[in-house]
Amino acid sequence: MTTLTFQPLRTEGRVLVATGSPVVVETDYLHLGRAIIEASGERGLCVHRHSRDLCQCVAGETAPAEVVYSVGGEQLLGVWRGGQS
Repeated sequence: MTTLTFQPLRTEGRVLVATGSPVVVETDYLHLGRAIIEASGERGLCVHRHSRDLCQCVAGETAPAEVVYSVGGEQLLGVWRGGQS
């Protein structure tokens, strides 16, 4: 079982900061990348094609594993492995 935390993000200049309440999801996929892709797809989210670059812009102690976005791109979310980010 893999636990993922989807945390909504907002931009402050060139930095992405956490906003709103995170959503914690449990998935049966053990491979982190596959777990993120499947859990995101089930929620209508897609892994951002610049995810690795965006991960570097997220403020906080630990960078997310990926950055995903809602269809239409209006909402960015950081995805962390484990519980609360």
